[in-house]
Amino acid sequence: HWLTIKGNIGKYHRVPSFYELFGDKGATIGNTKLEPEQGLTYDIGVRILIPKLAQLQKNFLEIAYFENKLTNLIQFIQHSQMTSRPENIGKAFIQGVEVTTKSDILNFLRFQANLTYQRALNRSKLYGNIYYNKQLPNKAQWEINLRPTIFLGNYLEAFYDYSFTDQNFHDPYNKVPIEKRIIHNIGLKVMYPRWQVLKFTVEAKNLSDNQVADLWGYPLPGRSYYVIINGAF
Repeated sequence: HWLTIKGNIGKYHRVPSFYELFGDKGATIGNTKLEPEQGLTYDIGVRILIPKLAQLQKNFLEIAYFENKLTNLIQFIQHSQMTSRPENIGKAFIQGVEVTTKSDILNFLRFQANLTYQRALNRSKLYGNIYYNKQLPNKAQWEINLRPTIFLGNYLEAFYDYSFTDQNFHDPYNKVPIEKRIIHNIGLKVMYPRWQVLKFTVEAKNLSDNQVADLWGYPLPGRSYYVIINGAF
């Protein structure tokens, strides 16, 4: 079947985790006064299998819409002393679209992409509505990931990763931004011909040596190099 339509709807009740209640005695401070998080969530999406063309094989496109209406959302808030503490936000509304695609071209090139757009809004009316309709902390509006891969024979593949994360915020009032980040990675995987379960990977991450931070604002490594060996026997 070239077209699949799927959807989900659910109501959930989540009690705080031990990590949220008690922290880690480091950068995360626990909060034993947290209330359980509740919400109504649903999503609907389509998966399209693109017919095999002269140069294209194994192609699909997925598009999904999601929406969450939350009460007592548990959200980590970063404080000025660079520590994070979970808080009950009150009400929150999250909606967005996710697009995923994958294509194999000419039997030696694969292209994968994922794009997410979301509106994550604080709907709490605490403190005279000062947070109402502000962007939730640590929730980026746009995220984009691209990965082309070239297969060089049966045992060698080269890949490139592009990752974009939009600006987001430390705080519920949206006064302390975390700048958008762009990261480029490249790598080479080698599979040992006699033992196909053994793989060697050489990878260079953050090629442009950008001074970037994660969603929490903590610095990520600059340009770095890795050698990885995976095996199963």
